[in-house]
Amino acid sequence: MRRGRFLWMAACLAAAVLSGIWSLKAGTEVDGTEHYLTAALSQPVTVQEAHKALEGKKKCVTIWGAKEHMNLTQPETGRETEAEMLVLCGSSEWMLPGAAILSPSDNRGCLLGEKTAEQLFGRTNIVGEKVEQGGKCWLVRGVIPNISDAFVVEAGDRMSKMHLNRITFSHRPQVLTRIRAQAFLDQRGLVGTWLRFDLAHGTRMFQELLPGQWSDFSGWKSNWNTQQSAFSALRRIHKNNIELTWESLLIKKLLWELLAIIFLLIFLSKWITDVFFGMDKERMAY
Repeated sequence: MRRGRFLWMAACLAAAVLSGIWSLKAGTEVDGTEHYLTAALSQPVTVQEAHKALEGKKKCVTIWGAKEHMNLTQPETGRETEAEMLVLCGSSEWMLPGAAILSPSDNRGCLLGEKTAEQLFGRTNIVGEKVEQGGKCWLVRGVIPNISDAFVVEAGDRMSKMHLNRITFSHRPQVLTRIRAQAFLDQRGLVGTWLRFDLAHGTRMFQELLPGQWSDFSGWKSNWNTQQSAFSALRRIHKNNIELTWESLLIKKLLWELLAIIFLLIFLSKWITDVFFGMDKERMAY
C-alpha cells in the first residue's frame, strides 16, 4: 500500500516537472512572441499612408497586411498552389526572425513559407527561383522557418492598391516598450488593439499578474482583468497565418502550464496528507 502511494506521488511529481519543461519550451519556440509587439489597426491604411507614417522611423517598425487564397505559379513546371500573401511596408527583419531579409526597396523579391515552397518546387532550397502571382514575376529570396503557408512581398509600386491593417514593433534591444510603441501610434493618429502573443514567452504572463506588493488585492484584480481583456481581444480578432502560429503556441503553453499545476497540486496534497497524518499516527502509537 505504502509502495503504491509512493509510486503514485513520484509519477505526479515527474509529470509536473515534465509539463513545466514542455511549457517553457513552448514559450521559447517562436522568437517573435517575445521580441515583437503587434497591434491590429482599427482603420486599415493604404501603402502610401504607411510609407508616410514610417518617415523618419525606418528601423524596428513594419506596417503590413494579409490577403488570403492568392494563386501562385511555378513558371517552369506550371505547378500551382494557394498561399496567404503578406505585404510589408518596412523590412521583414523586424517581424520574421530566422528568414532571409526583404529590404523595403526590394520590389522584385519574395519569401515563401515552407509548405508553399514544397508544393511549388518540391524542396525548400529555392533561393533565386521564380514565382508568378497575378501575372507578375518574383524572385525567391528565401524560405520562412516555422511558417507553412505564406507569400511575402514588399509594399512597393506593384502593391500600391493593398490596404494594411497590422503594425509590428521589434524591441529586441529592450529599448522599445509598449508605452513607447503606443506613443508612436498616437503621434501618427493610428488606433489599434495590442495582440498579446508575447504572453506565451517564459513567465511573462505571471510576471504581469504580480502587483507592486503581494498584499495589494486591487492590483491583483486589475492585472487579472487586463490579461483577460488581452485574451478576449485575441479570441475576437481574425488572424492571419503568422498570428495563428503564435496563437497555437500560446494555447499550447497554457495547456502545459495547467497540467503542471494540476500534477503539482496532486503531489502536494498527497505529501501534506502523508506528513500530517503520519505524525498523528506516530503520536497515537506513542
